[in-house]
Amino acid sequence: MEIRGREVTVPVEDILNQFDWHDEKWTDKRLIACSPFRFEKSASFFVRLVAENGYSEGIWSDSGGTGEYKSGRFPKLYGHLKGMSEREAEDELLEIYGNGEVGYRQQLTV
Repeated sequence: MEIRGREVTVPVEDILNQFDWHDEKWTDKRLIACSPFRFEKSASFFVRLVAENGYSEGIWSDSGGTGEYKSGRFPKLYGHLKGMSEREAEDELLEIYGNGEVGYRQQLTV
């Protein structure tokens, strides 16, 4: 996936497996589950696990969500799940999976 103009291999499925999901269904292409952002009884949330049809892996959508919690790229979801900003999530993903090439400390000096 692309983060700040850099192509980074992020193990989306492995990362998502670290979180608890309600009423989840894993397929080879998607995680479908109840929204992690609000209470619901049936699944209305999905995350793409692979790139397809012009969409990057990690793209997510919540059909009942609003505003920041409606849809987005993986760093935004990762940030929400970890209680950090999207910028902080990008920093962390770049530090871990981008070989530390572009991180928060480096961005401050540019």
